[in-house]
Amino acid sequence: MTSDKPAPMGDDKMPGVREALIGLAIGVLIIYGGSHFDSSFLWWLSVGVGVVWVLVMAAYVVEVWVTTLGPKLAPRVRKLRGHTVTDPVLGVMHRDVRARGWIATPIPGDGKVEFQIEGDEKPEERLLERACEVAAGFAAVRDQVAAFLAEEAKLAATEDADLESEIQALQIRRLLFVSASHPRTFLIHFDVTDEERFWQCEYTDGRPDALDYD
Repeated sequence: MTSDKPAPMGDDKMPGVREALIGLAIGVLIIYGGSHFDSSFLWWLSVGVGVVWVLVMAAYVVEVWVTTLGPKLAPRVRKLRGHTVTDPVLGVMHRDVRARGWIATPIPGDGKVEFQIEGDEKPEERLLERACEVAAGFAAVRDQVAAFLAEEAKLAATEDADLESEIQALQIRRLLFVSASHPRTFLIHFDVTDEERFWQCEYTDGRPDALDYD
């Protein structure tokens, strides 16, 4: 079989910082050369072109630096600002300022499952302790949730077969420890389904309960 993928039409590699700096220097030379014209029209034309050229090249240099160095520097900046902490059980935790919480992915081999713990400058101590307990025994929690979903799917089957299959396909996406007054209780969010419904349940009194969706 032949591929329908079009053949490349040349090297599309974007210019790097070195080329942009050369362009920046050319713009400066255009400004310098234009400033020596006796004609006011040529003076304004060359200086104007040179200024625009310099601004474009300077903006491109900044963009390249941010794109290439940003991902490498971000973890260090977060650490310096106190936005990254390391827990012996949960591992590296990143602060989410807008959500007023800390996020970790502590389950080996299942990095999709997030643990979100409420806290501003640091994770709330009682919630952090509970999250560590859950992470250490996550396999048991996952089995409980699977059994709970199986029962909920059976109940849904009496009314809607499609809803039964949707519940059976739910996968844990996030655990939220957000109530310092009830640290033993946490919320479980599931992956958004193909029907674009957002499912969640509570985990309280040692078992999952109250499955619902938006």
